[in-house]
Amino acid sequence: MGLQLTASGTEFAPSVGFPELALWTGSVPGAAGSIRQHAGFEQVGGAPHHGFGQDLIGRDRRLIL
Repeated sequence: MGLQLTASGTEFAPSVGFPELALWTGSVPGAAGSIRQHAGFEQVGGAPHHGFGQDLIGRDRRLIL
């Protein structure tokens, strides 16, 4: 489902004029990480934060369309 949702978003966005997609993610690895990587999102920044009861690294990701 995540792969289909990501594909739909990355196909739709340029059709309505978006030049890029940006998202913020946490540092917990998982299937979503491989989906973002497969779609071409690149990490462009990050900073430590506390969330979900643990210390994490927030990651800024971008996909140029």
